[in-house]
Amino acid sequence: MDPILTPEQPVFDRRQIYRPFLERINPIASMHTVFEQELIVTPGGDPSDPTQPAIHEAFATAAELQPGVQMALVGGVGSGKTTELLLTKETLKRHPDAINLYMEAADFTDFLHVNPGAMLAIIGLRLISQYRELFGEPTGETATAHESLRRLGLGRSEWCTEDPRDPYDGEAGFRLDIPGLMRPRFPELKGEVAAVASLLDAILRPFVENGNQVTAGVFQIEPETVGGVS
Repeated sequence: MDPILTPEQPVFDRRQIYRPFLERINPIASMHTVFEQELIVTPGGDPSDPTQPAIHEAFATAAELQPGVQMALVGGVGSGKTTELLLTKETLKRHPDAINLYMEAADFTDFLHVNPGAMLAIIGLRLISQYRELFGEPTGETATAHESLRRLGLGRSEWCTEDPRDPYDGEAGFRLDIPGLMRPRFPELKGEVAAVASLLDAILRPFVENGNQVTAGVFQIEPETVGGVS
């Protein structure tokens, strides 16, 4: 058979071949993406004792049979803590009536300050989201609890008519900001960073659609800052 002749020789572009592969083994990829792509090999038992059930199985069983139980999983960086917790969440889905929450604690509190109340607050607020899906808008005692929890967890501002520091300052009152239990890192920047990221995405989109490779190198003189490429 005669070879098929084409007007142009095909161009080999290793980026198109290896990019999907490297994305799948990216060590800093979102764990949720890893689960969606089914890249997790479920362990058959406890790594330290194969005769015992896998950690996520033990956690899920305890949560199902002992309501109110509290468990802690401790390990070094990269030891699989997040993987086991997400596997636990997936395992708990075997009961259709189960409400399973997974939260990144660093998203809602700064661990430089020990604050167990922040975890209780975020659990309550996340449960309200599930409540709306099942029952609609909260009413009665649930609605009152939700409002109080928001005030305690996220903080509040109150208008005070008397200032004990200054009995008379010529003003009708002043605003008092009371911080909440949930104190995320850089809370005042979170909204601005999200807005900037959205705008940058809009600017980058034409380049991506055109097939351009965009690389940005950032360098800063301070010794604690390392130059990077993204």
